[in-house]
Amino acid sequence: MLRPVLLFIILTLSVNVITGQTKYKAPDCKKIKKKISNEKGKYYYPDLMKRYLASDTTFTIKEKRLLYYGFVFSDEFRNDRNKIYKDSLRVFFRMKKLTSLDAVNMIRFSDSILVVNPFNLKALNYRAYAFENTGNKAGTKRVIYRINLVLEAILSSGHGLSTDSPFYVIRESDEYALVDVLGFLFEGHSDMVDGKYHKLKVTGGNKDIEALYFYVNTCNRK
Repeated sequence: MLRPVLLFIILTLSVNVITGQTKYKAPDCKKIKKKISNEKGKYYYPDLMKRYLASDTTFTIKEKRLLYYGFVFSDEFRNDRNKIYKDSLRVFFRMKKLTSLDAVNMIRFSDSILVVNPFNLKALNYRAYAFENTGNKAGTKRVIYRINLVLEAILSSGHGLSTDSPFYVIRESDEYALVDVLGFLFEGHSDMVDGKYHKLKVTGGNKDIEALYFYVNTCNRK
């Protein structure tokens, strides 16, 4: 099975991040919506998205959080028309190695997913892997930056060790992607705690950590 090694991720994104950071901030939906809706403000969402797609490296942590969590207010967030592309990309997950044509197709399919969900960590990771295999160093670098931006936004929201400070994500799929990035393996068992927190049983990584907690934050959008 093809499993890109996440060497693309910045070295500080390890299990130590969970226990080493002391300042966490849960996303505030009302404040986020207000800031990104101001067409004349510097946090206007379309402008943030343009910078992200251009792999702008000047994002502050505040802007990264507004970009990632603010996506729930976009029309694209509710769009599920990328399922066909997810199924196409899944074919590559079972491969042991890529041919040049496979890498090109992987880039094409991942691009179709990212048009709808630009923060899909699995698609981003496989896209970076494909660029690396085609020798496109510049493309790899751009995608790596996007991956790191999303991860930094999520990791700033909590330590993930309890329901008191869960990782806030906008899609459930981001939970499993983050588990992989942090060096854990999902045991295949999850529980719902207090009716809203996802508790994922994990192994590997830090032996003292047996579970990670997540909260899917869609700002109660129906």
